[in-house]
Amino acid sequence: MDKLSKALKTFEEVSILFFVSIILAITFIDVFLRYMFNRSLTWGEELSRFLFVMTTYIGASAGVRMKGHIVVDLILQVFPKSKKTIKLISYILAVLFSFIISITSIKVAFFLKSIGQVSTGLSLPMWIPYFGVFLGSLMMSFRFVEVFLKTVQNKDGEVL
Repeated sequence: MDKLSKALKTFEEVSILFFVSIILAITFIDVFLRYMFNRSLTWGEELSRFLFVMTTYIGASAGVRMKGHIVVDLILQVFPKSKKTIKLISYILAVLFSFIISITSIKVAFFLKSIGQVSTGLSLPMWIPYFGVFLGSLMMSFRFVEVFLKTVQNKDGEVL
């Protein structure tokens, strides 16, 4: 599991850096063309939007890895003796939620592939962006399972 986690960490970091760089470059070029030549890229905004969605889901996976996900502190303060149990329950719910997103997005991707829908600017098959949502949600599920297991192994209830 550690090898998979390290490989996923590398993928998260490299892909986020790459996607954000591409988004910034496209946005800069589009603004430059619009103001200097009164023209714009016909596909730039659409590609930026697709990459932004991918970056968001991959970033959410990285956020779980770095323990940057939302924790309801009020509940933990009200029930300090149940801190570990509350965290474990929240991780289970998060795994289920992200897994449901994965399943739903792959169903939508298969449906869009079956009807052959393409995007307007890029003529990109629409199943590809939805597959990115599936991939990011699946990565989040893995990360929540990983955090759950680390919390179970630690006896004081604190996440490692």
